[in-house]
Amino acid sequence: GGVEIEFILIKDDKLLLEAHNVIDFLAQTERTVGTYHPEYGSYMVEGVPRHPYVLHSLDACMDVIFNMRRRRMDISDAVKTLYGADAEVVSLTSFPTMGSLQGREFIGRTSGQTPCYSKTSKSPLFPDVAIGHHPRYDALTNNIRNRKGCRVAVTIPLFEDKNTDMFENAPVSNSAGELSAWHVQRNMGLEYNPNPVKRSIYMDATGFGAGL
Repeated sequence: GGVEIEFILIKDDKLLLEAHNVIDFLAQTERTVGTYHPEYGSYMVEGVPRHPYVLHSLDACMDVIFNMRRRRMDISDAVKTLYGADAEVVSLTSFPTMGSLQGREFIGRTSGQTPCYSKTSKSPLFPDVAIGHHPRYDALTNNIRNRKGCRVAVTIPLFEDKNTDMFENAPVSNSAGELSAWHVQRNMGLEYNPNPVKRSIYMDATGFGAGL
């Protein structure tokens, strides 16, 4: 633990798609404990220790905690300097509203970006602007989809209580009509669920799990 940590950038309760600018800013300043790199999401910064830990005693284990805190402070200072005091850094396995259908609510609006355009992911739920700027992430997304012959289709049973909003008509096909893995399985007679969205958490893009 404490070696590689992914940090998520947020502003106004939405993902801040500016990791490349934050990383460039950090590279231009003197940092003693960490180095900072792109991750799959354009809202994610990866922080790793600049030097290996030397854990020669139990007391030295405190260096791990100090390093983790310092890296988080570095990124927090950078994102607040660039995007204001209300910009924040968090570490979560998944952003709570990722994949929201209502107007891409999980993505913050930034200049020069078209949130709903998904040439690479081909996903109606996870737009390409949320993919990191490094070419390997576009290539990774394309390669996974091309090898499968379709987009991924992951469903998780939805916890239900009186406040659960039961979606039944989420788009499992994209605007180009490309089939998801669920369609392919259904057409082969391997999938018997008539609606993969009903009573489920539905994910159809690499971005829902990559880099976390």
